[in-house]
Amino acid sequence: MLIAIIAILAAMLLPALNQARERARTISCTGNLRSLMQKTAMYLHENADYYLGYDSVSKATWISLLIPNADKKNTRDFAPYRCPSVPYLYENESTGQISAYRNTYGSRYTRKTVPSEVYDFAGNSTRNGVFIKKIKQPSSYIQYVDTYHIPDNAQTYNLEFDSINAGAHLRHSNRANAAMLDGHASSFQKDEFKKSISGNGTIPGDVSSIRIIEHNGDMTVPIPL
Repeated sequence: MLIAIIAILAAMLLPALNQARERARTISCTGNLRSLMQKTAMYLHENADYYLGYDSVSKATWISLLIPNADKKNTRDFAPYRCPSVPYLYENESTGQISAYRNTYGSRYTRKTVPSEVYDFAGNSTRNGVFIKKIKQPSSYIQYVDTYHIPDNAQTYNLEFDSINAGAHLRHSNRANAAMLDGHASSFQKDEFKKSISGNGTIPGDVSSIRIIEHNGDMTVPIPL
């Protein structure tokens, strides 16, 4: 009888414990985003207010340019640059080495969100970044956001525009955490995110379509913008 009572109490408490854990992860996630923007601000200060471009020679992504030796980091080193609610994707699980581009937030700089010469998979880019003073509303301009790459069950370093497999991820109680260009972090429901990402496109060639992925238990549903 006592065992049955304990089992019932445990079943009643488990959802509350899970919710508390997720709240803690959400708080940690927004803190990581703010810290990432602090690093970005330092980069901007040292690079004449140009945001990170894509290096077509070394194939370096923003995370590799912002964080030296990003691909050689292990889980402990990389924890401040990712959302704690998503499993790690390893390059080498025995050594703890992670895949940098699949273990961090998505940046808005890639492909359609900036002039086309900034990012070119064919290797034709000029390696120029975005001059952030062209962005008229930095406090409402999403720079980093929770992302999800469905095949890898992992985060991804960009917003994967026009992809059926990846996009912004509403993983925190159906909200996505994001860092704005002015340095603060916020959280968005689907409609709020769509409004922000499309309503504050102040760079020529800014985003016209994106996938928003809802999280319902173990289900991920891509939603076109």
